[in-house]
Amino acid sequence: MSLILQATISIDFWVSVLIIGVITLIYSYQGGMKAVIWGDVIQMIILFLGIIICLIYGISELGGIDNFLTNVDKSRLTAVDFSKWGFDNADKQDEFGFWPMVIGGFFLYASYYGTDQTQSQRLLSANNMPTIKKLLLANGLFRFPVTLTYCVMGLVLGTLLMTDVGFMQVMNTVYQSNFDSLEGKKADLMVPVFIIHYLPNGIIGILIIAIMSAAMFTLSSTVNSLSAVTMEDFVKRYKTDLSSKDYVKYSRVLSIFWGVVCLFFAFFAGNIEGTVIEVINKISSVFYGPILAVFILAILTKRANAFGANIGIISGVLCNIYLWLFVPAIFWFWWNAIGCLVTIIIGYGASMIMAGKKEIRLETVFYKGKKEVALLISYFILIVIIAWLLPKAF
Repeated sequence: MSLILQATISIDFWVSVLIIGVITLIYSYQGGMKAVIWGDVIQMIILFLGIIICLIYGISELGGIDNFLTNVDKSRLTAVDFSKWGFDNADKQDEFGFWPMVIGGFFLYASYYGTDQTQSQRLLSANNMPTIKKLLLANGLFRFPVTLTYCVMGLVLGTLLMTDVGFMQVMNTVYQSNFDSLEGKKADLMVPVFIIHYLPNGIIGILIIAIMSAAMFTLSSTVNSLSAVTMEDFVKRYKTDLSSKDYVKYSRVLSIFWGVVCLFFAFFAGNIEGTVIEVINKISSVFYGPILAVFILAILTKRANAFGANIGIISGVLCNIYLWLFVPAIFWFWWNAIGCLVTIIIGYGASMIMAGKKEIRLETVFYKGKKEVALLISYFILIVIIAWLLPKAF
């Protein structure tokens, strides 16, 4: 986010980091989980409205939907490719195929929505279990149209960039080089540059706020979750007699601490290769598979222990880091599945070695909401069919 603000409105990188970080830290410190949730709701509404405004103005600049459909790069409409498996990706031509996205994505999002503290804390703030189930179902149904809107806006602005010489010249000026493709971090600047140079002043302010909101609600959730986990798993373990007042005081101190840590790493994250969305998911893919595996060991086995789980998760993470550094042929979405399987095998084996030769008992857990599961599976199949037919329609 700071790189975008630096490129578009000439704010120094370090100043941008501090502005976004300090403001987020203040309201997270003051309001805790309530501030995080209501802040997320308001910021998400602003962000989505901003995307809709950009989409409308972008289509208008192209001369209407018909011109957009005529000039759009048809190859970018191919969302389902069954021929790419992601195991021969050294030249980055074998990525984002159907199988690595579905299989690797299953492990990624099962971990994200099932085990990640930033998501769990929102669900645990709900009134009761039926509400939690409704929230998860709504997320499963509404995530696709929201994401699809983002993608369509990207197609619109990308088409405008390739057909409007003025837009291309502005991008060259901002990026300080010849903008000849939509690769890497160049693509991240497309939306903010469009906002600054194509939209009215009042709208510009709203949309810059929307972009900053996207960074803030991610940061606030992260700071709050890190603080909560530290309190529950470390502080309360050694300070069992904490009063409610002391609990809040320690939580706020930890919020400040983790906020400073996040800001520190923000100064280095911009150097990772790839677009923002790719960097986020690439880093997540190192950890999410092994984290999911630990939960699987805890739920499905009776003999897995803390020692084995720790050995397993360390092995899974190290395996993924090795793949990142030395095996570029494997597309990073596979790391989620590979890391999970490595963690389960090594964690389970280490637990058995430490536990001795005892019979292993498995406990199977079934989800009772069969109607909801059937609905989501049918919805997924419908999405795949639409994505597969879309290029053929144009």
